[in-house]
Amino acid sequence: MSQESSAHMSRISEIIVGGVMIAAAFLTVLGMSHHPTSATQADTARVTHAVLISLQGVIFLGYIIFAVRRGAGKGFVAAGLVAFLFNLMAVFGAANVSGFIIPALNESSSLTTETFALLRAVNQTLSVWGVFATSLAILFWAVSFVLTSGTGNRIVGLIGLALSAVPALLLASGLVVMDVHGATLVYASHAAFAAIVGMRLMQGKI
Repeated sequence: MSQESSAHMSRISEIIVGGVMIAAAFLTVLGMSHHPTSATQADTARVTHAVLISLQGVIFLGYIIFAVRRGAGKGFVAAGLVAFLFNLMAVFGAANVSGFIIPALNESSSLTTETFALLRAVNQTLSVWGVFATSLAILFWAVSFVLTSGTGNRIVGLIGLALSAVPALLLASGLVVMDVHGATLVYASHAAFAAIVGMRLMQGKI
């Protein structure tokens, strides 16, 4: 394959990955806004959480491509990937508790009040860790944009700094809790950055 053909294929892959990343960011917010609120909604809970886990994986793939394009060996870019990986682990745990373990126990009539309280605490703790890990990842990537020449890069970086700080501060201050409404707000902020990165990939401006 010629160098020109290789570059062409690389651009096509960036456009596809960027578009998929934008779609995954939008669907994450949509899925979170339809999060079931009762342990009796077993089937809905399983589908919703399986989709949310999968979408986080898709967004992570997009961030990997983004990191490769920006230079995965660079400190802030690599640090962002590590932080987002911690988010993936936290989301995987929280979603399994809420989407699979609680419904399964409820269906088998094994879900006592004490067990539900314990599992809810685990879910909330992991969810909060996921938010802080994602905010940290976005912070690292935002700094990498700010430190890159070009007005567009610096604007993206400043937006990223805001999108990383606001959800974390709202959560830390107690102004937002990780119920359906609070989580939707938090995930929307993080999804906005993912969509911006996806757009930059499509434009070839990473």
